[in-house]
Amino acid sequence: MPIKRFKSILRALHLNDNTQQPQPGHPDFDKLYKLLPLLNLLGNNFQTNAKNSSSQSVDESMILFKGRSTLKQYMPLKPIKRGYKVWCRCDSQSGYLYEFEIYTGKTCQGTETGLGAKVVKNLTGKLMEEEFEKHVTFDNFFTDTALLQYLHDNGLFATGTVRRNRADLPTMIKNTKNLKLAKGKFKWKTKKDVAFTVWQDTKEVLILSTAFHPKINNTHVTRTQKDGSKKLIKPWLFNNTRREWG
Repeated sequence: MPIKRFKSILRALHLNDNTQQPQPGHPDFDKLYKLLPLLNLLGNNFQTNAKNSSSQSVDESMILFKGRSTLKQYMPLKPIKRGYKVWCRCDSQSGYLYEFEIYTGKTCQGTETGLGAKVVKNLTGKLMEEEFEKHVTFDNFFTDTALLQYLHDNGLFATGTVRRNRADLPTMIKNTKNLKLAKGKFKWKTKKDVAFTVWQDTKEVLILSTAFHPKINNTHVTRTQKDGSKKLIKPWLFNNTRREWG
């Protein structure tokens, strides 16, 4: 096919009716409007052609893109630093993608509060309808106490690392002077159905979970110290969650 013919066909290729596209400022305006039929088709096929597993994870992913686009994001700590950011719900073992959302930017001026929780709720809505035991993991961008309680109330067990400055964490984590743990030691506290655990490994690790109780089935891990190798206590939820992180 001649290049001119290819470009002519490419210019005429459309996935949606441009005449029906809501304008900027309209409540239904969507930057992805021209791609919506394709995105919806992919999303439906991903979910209908595979059964949901009992262990899943929610995370962000990057699609490499170096051209010009208002949707392009810059993530300096990611292997792919520039491109389209996509929220994903995947199988923790196989990596199969069940559901996704392309991030189109802030919906308001200033900092987006509650974005992580909103993403998790959107991506797990259909999973909540499944009538079997499910466990979802995610990192500290998404995790807070209210989110885990919400998921538990709707039939989803969840575990995630959590940032020290999150609201509703136990007061013991706020007082850093009193919380000085030796390596391999941990403390925990529960609030309703959510268990909070802080474990001192090489670095401090904080986790919230509705799936595991921190004092049950603790294991050991070997760490090298100045006076040789030692076995340290490791809460079982840290070991189990690591396998399911995806």
